[in-house]
Amino acid sequence: MVYDNEHTADIILDKLKGGDPFSYIRYGDGDFIAMYPQNQNRVIGANNKSLITKEIQALIRESYQVNESNYLVGTLPTSKRSMRSAVNWRLIDELVTHPTDLYSAIGLQECFLTRRKVFAEILAEIRKKKTVYVNHYYEPALEILGDLTWVQIPQYNACEHWEHYLHEIEKHDPEQVILSAGQLSRVIGKKLHGDRVVLDIGSISDMLIVGTESFNNISLRSHIRRNRRSIEKTVKYLWSLSTSPTT
Repeated sequence: MVYDNEHTADIILDKLKGGDPFSYIRYGDGDFIAMYPQNQNRVIGANNKSLITKEIQALIRESYQVNESNYLVGTLPTSKRSMRSAVNWRLIDELVTHPTDLYSAIGLQECFLTRRKVFAEILAEIRKKKTVYVNHYYEPALEILGDLTWVQIPQYNACEHWEHYLHEIEKHDPEQVILSAGQLSRVIGKKLHGDRVVLDIGSISDMLIVGTESFNNISLRSHIRRNRRSIEKTVKYLWSLSTSPTT
């Protein structure tokens, strides 16, 4: 079963409220394309520019194939798995065993854009835990996510030294890991999975830093360019809740 955007966000919220460890790791076009055998030793991804070695390819596939109820694998909505899709799904079906349940890779993103009250609930739960935050940039605006320890990675090809970044994350023994690290998130997703919460939030970080210096220096995804004014309003709303005496 592939859960849609709303169900995915609701399930993540329920799991956060439940308090038990779980992971949510997302896979987009670039990740599936990186699985193709012919793409070994090629650079994949316009935003992350990851060199897909044999080892990296194996780790991406391995993380995708985890079939556990507390390991949520985000994928493309069924409606996008069409003849026009950038992904060769016949080839992917030959390369991997799909988990029994799959979730939307854009569930949290769409929740931010269209269901801000629900996203505010998710954010309130995220803020309860001490967190390691993994990204190539950091802005004070990200402190809306709570008590963060930043592990900095390079903007491009962070996968090359994945073992180093995994060690940097784990040495802090975090209750929660928030990943905004492109394909590195997929490479280390399974290895971080266990007795903590692991959330791959992707471009939500870009939305949270709208208007900052880092925001002005990144390549904006289309959903951010289209919805900038709405994003600014949502960020203002989320900050108003996070600074309220009742939160």
